[in-house]
Amino acid sequence: MLIVTAVAHIIDMEVIGDGDYLRTMAVLFYISNEAISVFENAGALGVPLPKKLTEILEQLKDDNGGENDEIN
Repeated sequence: MLIVTAVAHIIDMEVIGDGDYLRTMAVLFYISNEAISVFENAGALGVPLPKKLTEILEQLKDDNGGENDEIN
């Protein structure tokens, strides 16, 4: 995680030259990924979550769960 953020920062500074776009995108990706994990674990422990959030987490789980399926 730190290496990806560092490389994104280096690319921002050396290749793009101005701004911090790639670094910010990398950091936000990791923040959102960890937030999803926290909500999934909280739901598994029985913490009541809003219905809409539960539906979104189920949809994400269904999208990621089929990665071992055969491609037709």
